[in-house]
Amino acid sequence: MGQNLVTTPSRAKGDTATAAAEKRNQVLQLELARAAYAAQRQTRNGLRYLRRFTGRKPPKGIEADYFDKIQAVLENVDLKPRTLSSIDARVRAQKDMTEWLEAQREVGLEPEIDPRWTSGVQTNYRNLTHEELRGLVDSVMQIEHLGRLKNRLLTAEKNRNFATAVEEIVKSIHENAKHVETGPIYSKEGDAIARTVQNWYGSHKRGYTLAAMLDGRLSGGPVWEYLIRTANAAGDRETLLNAEYTAKLMAIIKPLGRFDTKRTWSETLKRDFTGAERFALALNVGNAGNLQRLQDGNGWSPEAIKAELRKLPAAQLHAAQQIWDLMETLRPMLAEQERRLYGHEPEWVEPQPITLVSVEGETVTLRGGYFPLKYDPDASGRTGDLDAAAEAKRQLLGAYGSAGTRPGSMKTRVDRLAGRPVLITNTTLYTSIEDTIHYLAWQDWMIDANRLLRNEKIQEAVRRTQGPQTLKQIKAFVRGNGEGNRRLNDGAMSWVLAVRRNVSAAGLAFNLVSAAVQPLGLIQSGVAIGPRYLAKGMGAFLSGAPRMARDVNELSPFMAKRARTMLRELNEVRNTIAGQGVRRQWLERNGYVLMSAAQKLVDYPTWWGAYQQALDGGNDSAKAVAMADQAVIASQGSGMVKDLSAMERHPIGKIFTVFYNFMGTNLNLGMISAETARTRGEAAALLFVLFVVSPMIEMAFRAALTLGDDDDDETLWKKLAANEASFLLGSFVGLRELQNISQTIHHGRANYEGPTGLRAISDAYKWSDQAAQGEFDRAFLRTSINLIGSATGLPAAQINRTASGIDALAEDETDNPLAVLLGYRRAR
Repeated sequence: MGQNLVTTPSRAKGDTATAAAEKRNQVLQLELARAAYAAQRQTRNGLRYLRRFTGRKPPKGIEADYFDKIQAVLENVDLKPRTLSSIDARVRAQKDMTEWLEAQREVGLEPEIDPRWTSGVQTNYRNLTHEELRGLVDSVMQIEHLGRLKNRLLTAEKNRNFATAVEEIVKSIHENAKHVETGPIYSKEGDAIARTVQNWYGSHKRGYTLAAMLDGRLSGGPVWEYLIRTANAAGDRETLLNAEYTAKLMAIIKPLGRFDTKRTWSETLKRDFTGAERFALALNVGNAGNLQRLQDGNGWSPEAIKAELRKLPAAQLHAAQQIWDLMETLRPMLAEQERRLYGHEPEWVEPQPITLVSVEGETVTLRGGYFPLKYDPDASGRTGDLDAAAEAKRQLLGAYGSAGTRPGSMKTRVDRLAGRPVLITNTTLYTSIEDTIHYLAWQDWMIDANRLLRNEKIQEAVRRTQGPQTLKQIKAFVRGNGEGNRRLNDGAMSWVLAVRRNVSAAGLAFNLVSAAVQPLGLIQSGVAIGPRYLAKGMGAFLSGAPRMARDVNELSPFMAKRARTMLRELNEVRNTIAGQGVRRQWLERNGYVLMSAAQKLVDYPTWWGAYQQALDGGNDSAKAVAMADQAVIASQGSGMVKDLSAMERHPIGKIFTVFYNFMGTNLNLGMISAETARTRGEAAALLFVLFVVSPMIEMAFRAALTLGDDDDDETLWKKLAANEASFLLGSFVGLRELQNISQTIHHGRANYEGPTGLRAISDAYKWSDQAAQGEFDRAFLRTSINLIGSATGLPAAQINRTASGIDALAEDETDNPLAVLLGYRRAR
């Protein structure tokens, strides 16, 4: 009845409008009162929480240095009486605050501490607004959370205590060291050449090789446990998520068909658009932040944008909502990770409903959502400068191994930046999902790895046993994982790397001979796990290959997606979120099927043998699976970034390392064997198998597969010498380019054609020479196919082999029908 007293006079007069207004005011005042009481409760609770940190001793579970950081924050807010000595102590902590924040960022953490709490400007808590006090409480809670996080590892399977992990790693390094430097470590004059050679040699070492050298064994040691096993898990998660989101995104995009590539002028927005760009424009209207950027940066009003979007069919408008919903599915994973790292969820970009009209005249109401926004660096000098600064910052963070900044969906973008046009392209969608997945998969690992490598005990142990170069190589390994498969902004370099991938496809896709030699990888497996366990794996495989494959795939995510990651070029294509052309999609699905099938004849027996070996060694099933994965990686190679050396990851190095997977894997296995063998005799035997026996067997096998003239006039020793020289030189980048020396030994002539990754250039020269002769002969056909293959990825090697076989059958040079598959070699 009391609630009606205010409205009684008006109601008595029959003034219902005034009565309704009075009622609304009453309800509003009631809600404001409730909010005020709630704010008072939050204020009391917040002050009670903050005063826990105003004593002389830290609360239980908080280390002294983090307690000092919290008190440095609270130094800016007057919460308690102070003595002169306590003020002096707080001033020292205040000066250290900036350095502490920078140290957190260096390991990959991004604490969100408001600058006002680190500025040194004091105020009484009564002068703070309710929101400011809440922000202060959040800042202190975040530092408290980071303090509790300091002594825990985020990614370790069992022992998550940081100090214990450090002690285990240091102990393993010293116990397995063949040499310990007891004096001071410093650079000497005149060592520049030696350091250059060491850097070059070390750049061939892969991450797992560095760990094996420190642990004294391929897998199972502490360095492997805390750095490599966890990196393998992160790589597997990234691969699985990329596969999942590629399928989901393609399910949305594929029904739309091909976008219109014709550019049409927009009178409302004063620029032309393709169909794909217009669709990208629609993706940017799902939240207030993106719409504001379009207004400020491009000068487009919401009405003008809606008018342009009337040219889109309803199917594309609904697809835009599906993509927003897909982006939303990443939020729970990001939220869980943020709570783990920082103790709370971030402030999210919220969707904003919008109603549009399609080209068919249908009114479509969309819920809205997040879409990654990127500014156009070519449309504004300021934008280009800002992008350059952002890239410089990313590279700076990369130097410390950061996996990158947190995804844009975590940030509510309310600031207005006029004069910065938004880049309207749907490629941002693909790269944003890739970057978000990379962040989810790798950020925890990056934090753990950087904290471990910044530990002085570990640094000192590595430097004194393996030298400072090894420490640099491990840090480069961590940095490489943080950067991942980021696309290069340099257009020229992007073109070069695209050509390199086409060269790989031209040489390996549908290549029957390359597929046929894959089983010879069992030689490397025998070195990695020993003949006994390889025999066990082979026996189990031969007795039931399909059953074994199912069992292994259920146990190992790595093996389940092995076909996606077997080669570097294949990994780059298969683990790029959509965005590939139709030809590239077809090629990556089918071109390597034969090679992948043949490789399974090696991978599964190797994995099963290593798994049994790990179980016999007393390891539990989970660790045995991880050790078996590592055995396959170490003996057969992997195209994942974490399994590549610094030389293979470098943009320039990629040009020189096409077709290098087997050679690099063999070299690293040899390095591990030399370091971990029990005796010098054992090491020599293993190296002999890898670098002498293996190339001899491969040469003989390839010769058996080759039909035609076998150059009987050449002596066997000459062939062996040329093959051995080629194999040894091919193991090292740079020396690979000297493989031509082996051709001089073999054929008495030399003709260097440049880096394999730039084969398209030498193929163009050869084609022009043939074209100048004006004859459509075999040589012209062969060079034409090679040039097309190098430029487009056409499987030129197998096409030429088949063409030579068909030609030989037609000319009665052979009657063997296998020539169509294996080709035919004529006398030189």
